[in-house]
Amino acid sequence: MSLITWLRKEIEEKFNRQGDAGIIIWYDPGGTLATLVNNALPKDVDLLRFEGSYLTMRFKLESNDPSFKKRWLLYIPEKPPDESWLRDIELLGERMEMDLLELLRKRCNFPITQKLVRLLRNNPENAKELADKWGSLIGEKQVTEASLIDAMLALSFGLDCWNMDEALLLYLSQRNWKERLNKRGLWEEWCECIREWTGWLDIPEDENTLRERLQAMVLLSELVTVVPELANRWTIVPSEPKRSVAANLARKWRQREPLSDAYMHAARSVEQAYELSSVLTVSEPLLSAETFYIIDELWKHELRRAIAKNGSNFGKKAERLREIAQSRQRLFWARHDRELGCFWEAISLSASLFIRCRKAVQAADGVGTVQEFIRCYTAEGGWWQLDSWALRLATVCEHLSGEDKERFLHPAWTAYGQYLQYVNRVFADAVERDGWQPTQMNFWQAFRRNRGHKVVFFVDALRYDLAKHLREILAGRMGFEITPVQTMLPSITELGMTALLPDAEKGIEVTVQRNKLSVLVSGRTMNTRAERIEWLKKHLPQGGMVVRLDELERVDLSGVRTLVVLSREVDEFGTFAADLQPQGLLELTERVARAVRYVAEKGFQHIWVVADHGFLFVPPGMQLDTLSAPEGFICKRRFVVGASAKGCLVLEAKAIGLQGDVILAFPKGTSIFGLPGEPSAFLHGGLSLQECVVACLHAKVLAPVQKVKVTMSVPDPVTSRTVSVTIRAQPTTLFDQPRRVKIKIGKQESKPIEVAPDQSQQISLTWLEFDEEPPLKVCISLQDADTGEVLEEKEVSVEIIV
Repeated sequence: MSLITWLRKEIEEKFNRQGDAGIIIWYDPGGTLATLVNNALPKDVDLLRFEGSYLTMRFKLESNDPSFKKRWLLYIPEKPPDESWLRDIELLGERMEMDLLELLRKRCNFPITQKLVRLLRNNPENAKELADKWGSLIGEKQVTEASLIDAMLALSFGLDCWNMDEALLLYLSQRNWKERLNKRGLWEEWCECIREWTGWLDIPEDENTLRERLQAMVLLSELVTVVPELANRWTIVPSEPKRSVAANLARKWRQREPLSDAYMHAARSVEQAYELSSVLTVSEPLLSAETFYIIDELWKHELRRAIAKNGSNFGKKAERLREIAQSRQRLFWARHDRELGCFWEAISLSASLFIRCRKAVQAADGVGTVQEFIRCYTAEGGWWQLDSWALRLATVCEHLSGEDKERFLHPAWTAYGQYLQYVNRVFADAVERDGWQPTQMNFWQAFRRNRGHKVVFFVDALRYDLAKHLREILAGRMGFEITPVQTMLPSITELGMTALLPDAEKGIEVTVQRNKLSVLVSGRTMNTRAERIEWLKKHLPQGGMVVRLDELERVDLSGVRTLVVLSREVDEFGTFAADLQPQGLLELTERVARAVRYVAEKGFQHIWVVADHGFLFVPPGMQLDTLSAPEGFICKRRFVVGASAKGCLVLEAKAIGLQGDVILAFPKGTSIFGLPGEPSAFLHGGLSLQECVVACLHAKVLAPVQKVKVTMSVPDPVTSRTVSVTIRAQPTTLFDQPRRVKIKIGKQESKPIEVAPDQSQQISLTWLEFDEEPPLKVCISLQDADTGEVLEEKEVSVEIIV
């Protein structure tokens, strides 16, 4: 039964003894039941609340009912005074002294102990909060001293109901709990809970000592469950079943993202205090153990012992290396320590790349035709994956020392270079036998056939593996069909982008004018970006628009039915960006994914993503075979126009789908023409699977994605270096989808969180380092984590006492 029901019965019984009219003067010291009074009031009873003056209360009563013909409840959240203006009214009616503890005594036949007097009567805030949240904290439980203490502890720890594990996690992760619990009179009760949970007879009086001892017990218990022979080494580790209980708490602690920083700090401290570096040795059970950072260090040391400094025995142990790295890569410390995570990812990628490159080279001997090569490259889990791994490996390898690169990465780069050279050489032989039939110029016909709101992204150098990565990023929102496309030769921006334009299917002509390649469609040159944009605008239907990727979110798309988005298009062939880095390509793919989500939300029904060409990524340390540059009209690293050369594939324009009478030559494999200057690590223009096989991505959006509207509440002024922002989701329709958002304060960004309709959450972000000078004002913005759209932005004052 609820407190309100009990309270109402108490009031009704007293009124029933007074007849149709009556007065109850109710004293509730500390106002422990103040929030329940209105709901507990019986029908036909008027309420007067004490507002600081007994005389004023009497005056109100007599003014409203001079003859006392009604029923009145006078609620006074204080102890009865010795003398009072209400004394004669008490004699006229009935005086009731009832706080929460007295109500429980009467209705539950419940003994009042000195402990409960101290906790509920001497600390009335405990009683007020308990009464307010009685339903969730007590509910149908039997009311006992223990259940009441548990409920008060739950309130102290901010829990909806009592859970010892949850309270322990907070206690292990945060400081100053003794001070907080002492304010409620609950420190001794908490210590008793710890005694019972741990089985310890003595509890350290110093709070920090107690916390450190608990942290050690919990973390070492988990370690001992993995390495049982250590059980007798530390007396702090309990026997079963408490050991398993403590180990389970360690796992919960580690999995609780908001508490991960506290977990890492505690684990490092315990690791040092108990000298685990000299205690532990590498063993198979430790392969999946993640309690302490030192375990990863031990495995790293073991790998360095196993592999020669020059990597000469890498191949013999690659499978085991991959197994170890993939296991460690998924665990806690690798996920939370970037340098460690990159180390394990690099080893995993390096071993995988080495193994698969060797297999691909062997498999290539059994491949005969151009189409068979393309199928091997584009199949699910095909050779494109090797390019993906190499690109990712290049983004993480900088976190390895020079010695580790030589030991663990050099063999993989060597294997990848051999794969690129051999497979593309035999691929060129297949092209020499079968010819080359580009399919790129068929795109605009397919694009034109689809009705409705549609958009196409022209993305420079979106290689096949990057297109697969893009599809994977967007998989949770929309399903893209991916179709392999054979690009134009040479694989340069001028030709590739032109092939994607309207009327390209009618034929693309190439000529040489003043030692420059000229590309024409229907007699119009398409050499520059401006010329191609002008051609697009001329052929787009009414309601068409051409925009750059970086301006997409700033233009008004209302009324636009056909949209073309140009991304990072470069007009000079030979290399598409002199300062290109592997990380930059992955970031470009992320930006395209964000833009795709954006146009889907704007109501576009068909979305295409196409590329002009791919590229070769030359791995570190690979020496490219250099051919003498022939005397032709145009000579670039990966092709020559107007000449033939030894060791090259020589083709006439008409044999590769072009109009014109020029001759083109392409070095086979990964060879290049020797030209002045250092060759880039990124090459295109030639003939290889990586340069000439790209993807066409197409998705049909059945309905616009309507995300929930999200707002934020921010403190003003900001008074702390760590700011807590409240996020609220307010649905506008029944079909609103959750939205992933993040907070940006100054230059710092929070991790994304997902908020569902009618949900609120808090994001805490440390935006200013301890030694940084606070600005006078700071901008706080709420952003869509997927599209980057700014949902709300506020500039607030900063008032931090330095």
